[in-house]
Amino acid sequence: MKQLAAAVAAALGFTLARIRRDRRPPPPAPGDAIVVFGAAVWPSGPSPELAARVDRAAELHRGGYGPVVLCCGGARECDAMRAALQARGLPDSAIVTDEHGTTTRRALEAVARHAQGRWQRVVLVSSPYHLHRVRTEAERRGLPASTAAATLQPLALPPRSRAEARLLSAQLRRPLREALAVWWYALPIRRSTIETRKAATAAQSSARLAEITRGANHSAEPAPDLLKPVDARLTSTFGWRFNRWHEGVDFAADRGEAIFAAATGTVLFVGDLELYGRVVALEHGGGYATVYGHLSTVAVEPGAEVAGGHLVGTAGASGNAFGPHLHFELRRGGEAIDPLPRLADLSPPQTPGTPKPAA
Repeated sequence: MKQLAAAVAAALGFTLARIRRDRRPPPPAPGDAIVVFGAAVWPSGPSPELAARVDRAAELHRGGYGPVVLCCGGARECDAMRAALQARGLPDSAIVTDEHGTTTRRALEAVARHAQGRWQRVVLVSSPYHLHRVRTEAERRGLPASTAAATLQPLALPPRSRAEARLLSAQLRRPLREALAVWWYALPIRRSTIETRKAATAAQSSARLAEITRGANHSAEPAPDLLKPVDARLTSTFGWRFNRWHEGVDFAADRGEAIFAAATGTVLFVGDLELYGRVVALEHGGGYATVYGHLSTVAVEPGAEVAGGHLVGTAGASGNAFGPHLHFELRRGGEAIDPLPRLADLSPPQTPGTPKPAA
């Protein structure tokens, strides 16, 4: 028992040392957005901790560290942060709120939702003792980020009011609380019901797509050279992204944007899959198939022969998508492979006489 207690004490000391190390980060690198983590809202307004975070975010925005401030927290926290940022001179167009970012983990998921490939790097703003957990969770998700500390003014001793006594008590408990939270977040089995449900949905939809594309024509044809399926910017690549395996690439297509066949082939599937929404799959010979997900409309029918560059539908946000974009995959024998090495043309041909369907 003594050995166990000593081991726990040593682990706790190590974690506290790392928390203390990260509470004074180097100056942040400029990013595409500044993310503020919520804190308590008192009956009189934002708590001193939340006010300090908002002040730091406003200071970074004025300094050019990010054009947008994303406020993460509950509805009351988001409302308080928006009002406080506006009072500090930020225009409403520069403020984004996400009321689902009620924990550190959910706040970083909110960053992923809003980023959609447009934000390549962010600045994470929180209280000093929270920064270690923030940085660790961002790294766990593969999110390029730097941190910025929102430091409170030194408290008077003894406290001059009940509010100051309450704040001092919270600050004294913070290091131990954060150490326990770091351990809790590190547990590999710790997954919320929502996270578990999303993972199951993703696995089911992927398995269904693998089953569909496994039936692609297995002739001896070589891998097709792919045309870019949409005239839009690439926003995410194949592989691990935000702690999840991404089986294709994404393009930041606007709703109603024309989506083209990446190569000549036959329409293998048209239908809805829970994760991918409205989907078209084309087979191209050699066991290869391409997949076009999150479509708003479809312009082809199963069994139809289509040429490379032929209109297959329009971009949308059907399925599990937080905004309009195209999810594009290349599969062989049902297995997803990276399509980028096969993309031979970065601008799809506009098929003469092919109208763009309405969204």
